Amino acid sequence: GAVRTVCETGFFRGGSALFWLMLFPQATVHSFDRHFPPVALSWFQQNFPGRLRTHKGDSSMQLRRMQHRACDFIFVDGDSGRLGSHRDLVAFNVAGRKGATVVSGNTFDCDLNELSCTECGQCPCNSTRPFCNHRSVDFARAVKERIVEPRGCYTFGRTLDNLFPIGFCVGTLR
Repeated sequence: GAVRTVCETGFFRGGSALFWLMLFPQATVHSFDRHFPPVALSWFQQNFPGRLRTHKGDSSMQLRRMQHRACDFIFVDGDSGRLGSHRDLVAFNVAGRKGATVVSGNTFDCDLNELSCTECGQCPCNSTRPFCNHRSVDFARAVKERIVEPRGCYTFGRTLDNLFPIGFCVGTLR
């Protein structure tokens, strides 16, 4: 069916929220973050009145207050610390509709065969990195815990400094 409720963790300046509002013209976007720039919020209210709802604070805690099974489309792009996006994925397991599409942003060049790891250093895609990509590991952990049914992980470019590949993983909420 049509996407009516998009839920995203991580707002930053609102680029992804704008994308979802334009991609899903009938949807309301719920954005969860610790900070929302007032200038961006004012712009959204002028250009998309009533279609962006913000939830300020720790996203994994705020998601638990969301209406049960409300989210049709889920974008995880908030807390990038250890277990940060995993906490969000666990919370989305209650806030999200079963079968909802889940997109985890800022994963690195892992493929589904490498999603057996649940700790940094275990993943072949993380073994040559000078730091851990927690987003990739957190997605793998959610797959192992049967929160998400994986559909694929994709690399689409490199960071601006050209040091690291960037991409996303896609799945379905179980």
